[in-house]
This record gives sequence, C-alpha cells and structure tokens, in this order.
Amino acid sequence: MYKKAFIKRNIIHNRYDSKNRSKGVINNVNSLHSRFRYFMHNFHGVSTRRLVNYLNWFMWIETFKKIDSHSEKINLLYKQSLNGYYQTTIRGYSKTPYPFFDYYKNYNNIPKNNQCGLT
Repeated sequence: MYKKAFIKRNIIHNRYDSKNRSKGVINNVNSLHSRFRYFMHNFHGVSTRRLVNYLNWFMWIETFKKIDSHSEKINLLYKQSLNGYYQTTIRGYSKTPYPFFDYYKNYNNIPKNNQCGLT
C-alpha cells in the first residue's frame, strides 16, 4: 500500500538487508529506538496528547549528549535560555489540542472503501 503512496509523491524507498551490518544503518536505528524506549520507560505510559513534549525532551537530551566539552554545554544552555520561548502557559497546557483530532472529528466523511485518496 505504501508503494503507491511513495510513487505518487516521488519518494524513493531504499531497502537495507538487516543481516548485512556493513553500512550500520539498522544499528543506528535500533540504538536510537532502544534509548528512546529506556527514556519513556520511566514515565509508565504517555498520552498522545503530550507525546510531542516528551519527544522534544528526548531530542534535547540526545543533542546535549553529543557535546563533550563542559564549557560548550554551559554555552549551549546559556544560548538556549536567551533564545527560548514559551509555547504555552500552565493554564494553556490543559487546553493542548489532541493530535489527529480533526481526523476523528471528520471520521464520518472518510470514504467507505478506505482508500483515503491513495489509489
């Protein structure tokens, strides 16, 4: 099913043999997945409504790990504190919209053959 969608959008799908470890692509994906699972394990489940916040937090941690120098870490924190902004306030946090809410809202408008425009 995804092949038709890829062709329609001119996307090239590259396949890698999972047994061939010479390129290391699968190892990188598996390693990132393992680190993300370990990160999420401490939260005992996360709602999809808040998932973006946890993903951003994980990305920040991963970026911060790549910096070796203590002074560079301090410099990065300083720059982020100067350039940071709030996306929402505590009061607005409870009003965060659910992802894919428009999909569920328009659920009755989905074509009955489940093609969803991908032919």
